[in-house]
Amino acid sequence: MIDLELGQVEGFDSDNFSSLRDPYMAALNGDWDNFKNFFTEKTRQLLFASMTIDSDTALHIAAYSGKKYVLEHLVELLPSHRVHEALSKKNDHGNNTFHEVATTNKVEAAEFLVCKLNAVDVEDQLLKILSDENNLGETPVYRAAAYGHTKMAKFLLDEYVKTNVDDISLHFQRKDSVSILHIAVIGQHFDTAIWLLGKDKTLAERKATMREREPGQTCLQLLAKMPTAFCSTSPLGTLERFVYVWASDKAVMACKNVVACEVFVGRFSWM
Repeated sequence: MIDLELGQVEGFDSDNFSSLRDPYMAALNGDWDNFKNFFTEKTRQLLFASMTIDSDTALHIAAYSGKKYVLEHLVELLPSHRVHEALSKKNDHGNNTFHEVATTNKVEAAEFLVCKLNAVDVEDQLLKILSDENNLGETPVYRAAAYGHTKMAKFLLDEYVKTNVDDISLHFQRKDSVSILHIAVIGQHFDTAIWLLGKDKTLAERKATMREREPGQTCLQLLAKMPTAFCSTSPLGTLERFVYVWASDKAVMACKNVVACEVFVGRFSWM
């Protein structure tokens, strides 16, 4: 399908893939100026083309880098009515541009993308892209929490709420049983976990099946089986605050009869 305005050929094209070798190598080498400068008015049709075997576009790669000035250059090359289409385009993992920028904690880059979407007078564009799930069922907010990027998760969730949507539960559970709190604890992102508990205390009671045929575990039960969380190099003050937030709401009672939980609680004399 030909886009007359951009002169673009949709879908995979081996010629386009070959012609994108230079910016691809520039990105691999961290040469973001050469990556950016490859894309001009004459080559902007390639912004929709796949650059990697995972079908990442130039926008996916720029967003993952967190380089705001690169994103600005690429997005400004797009006609306004195609900004949402470009930013919502998915790679083979189901990630759109916001999923990728969420991994960086470069909030200023995400702010730019939000402003560009809001500048186009099309209803619910931002809501749709922030609600979009990847192949695992993760929204950009979930993905930010998975990487421990609390500031990014806060920003994206705030922007989602600004679209006049009160229910934020979409962002707290992916397709399997692993909640957003589980994924934060697995990554030992305890500051993020504290923030999440402030948003939804019931996350503490959810159970996830980590291995087939094993019973579901709450995050506290999971944490009890993570010895690295108690290493001398771990930010124990943050860990203590996380457990305190949990216990103060008596969510710990949900697993009071579990040996693993008892062992964990025993490590803290103040409990």
